[in-house]
Amino acid sequence: MLTQTHAIILVATLVALIASVVIHCTVATALMRRFDGVTSKQSTSMVIMVLGLFVAHVVEIVLFGAISWLLSQLGGAGSLAGGPVSTIMDYIYFSTVTYTTLGYGEIYPVGAIRFIFGTEALIGFMLITWSASVTFLQMQRLWR
Repeated sequence: MLTQTHAIILVATLVALIASVVIHCTVATALMRRFDGVTSKQSTSMVIMVLGLFVAHVVEIVLFGAISWLLSQLGGAGSLAGGPVSTIMDYIYFSTVTYTTLGYGEIYPVGAIRFIFGTEALIGFMLITWSASVTFLQMQRLWR
């Protein structure tokens, strides 16, 4: 049975997912357009591109961390367990470990909140792969 808390978690996960993809697409597209046809200062262009994509990933990780922390404040939504977890920074840390699919395992989600973290692991993997593809394509353009 879908409870109100479960519905809120589903909607919040969908919002985080869509926002992450939009952020990533916007940054990747802007960076690709910015450096389209650039022939000088190729190394500088690539540094800016990689740093820009990194910032996009950090924003997406913080987005998932903040939303999951807010969800944990709902009664019955679940929380993080396995270690001392008390602040939003703990959720952002866990978001980083999840997004990058690193999965240390010392902290883990319990309850319905697990859904957002499962979704984050999948979209994180996809967005990191997308960044690698965009970076490779840009390198091909610049270093032919």
